[in-house]
Amino acid sequence: MQTIVTAPTFEAWREHARKLLAQRVPPDEVMWSDNPQETSLFAATNESTPCDPPPKVPSAFLDMARSVAAHSDTRR
Repeated sequence: MQTIVTAPTFEAWREHARKLLAQRVPPDEVMWSDNPQETSLFAATNESTPCDPPPKVPSAFLDMARSVAAHSDTRR
């Protein structure tokens, strides 16, 4: 399990998500947090390695992710 601490914005999430996708990290292996106090002993540095070809996701998913990122609930 990786814990990713990031700013609570779509852009910050997207940057980390792209790196994880390039590393082929399964989504259920990632915990997201916007609270630096929640870092764990096993927090990830999220260093990426290039992936050829780069993975892609449907634009409808990005629209939904942008909407979720705007929500004020911390469980978003």
